[in-house]
Amino acid sequence: MKPMLATDDGILAQLNIVSRKLQMQLNNELMPLQLTASNYYFLLKLNLVGQMTQDQLFHQIYLSPSNVTRRLDELIRLGLVKKTRATDDKRSWNISLTNKGTRLIPALKHVLAHINQESLGALSAAQVDAFTESLVQIAVSLT
Repeated sequence: MKPMLATDDGILAQLNIVSRKLQMQLNNELMPLQLTASNYYFLLKLNLVGQMTQDQLFHQIYLSPSNVTRRLDELIRLGLVKKTRATDDKRSWNISLTNKGTRLIPALKHVLAHINQESLGALSAAQVDAFTESLVQIAVSLT
């Protein structure tokens, strides 16, 4: 394998192209659920943990507090997420799924399974595992 030159952005370019294409496909397929590539992940995260503070969410999804607040406000407006004052710290807010948000999870998971199948279906299970592990290693090295 040839060494990567400082001016060679081949891998970064491909990652950007794949990311943009996946975001477009996510936006198209999530539209009937009134979700986007920018906000669906919040529902998945809240579904896993039940409830968390906004501050905890900021640290888990690597977005600025203002971006998280805007996306949460949209999900609250859609009736999918609720925000309640934390009992232990009156300055904090707890966020959780509403019943409507919880009922949306199976349809959301169906869309994600379809996109995963379309984008990764040509790869073997071993290739998907290796690719996933590589992405995890890259993410760890960037933190």
